[in-house]
Amino acid sequence: LKEFLVNLTGGQTSLRTEIALGVKEGVKKEEVDKCVDPITDAYVDILSSKRLSEVNTLEGKRALRKQLAEAANK
Repeated sequence: LKEFLVNLTGGQTSLRTEIALGVKEGVKKEEVDKCVDPITDAYVDILSSKRLSEVNTLEGKRALRKQLAEAANK
């Protein structure tokens, strides 16, 4: 996904990120391209709902990674 900037909850901190999606072997690029916009929207919604304190720890990062993976796989 392209790099994007999201304001975290609280309005005083922003997060700049670039996320790479892994796809199963054999999945066509056209299929992936159809999903990019909805996945990006879901990621922006998830990230913008977080506070810095939620994503600033190792546990928080792991939980966020899991939440983003679940959103991408819907």
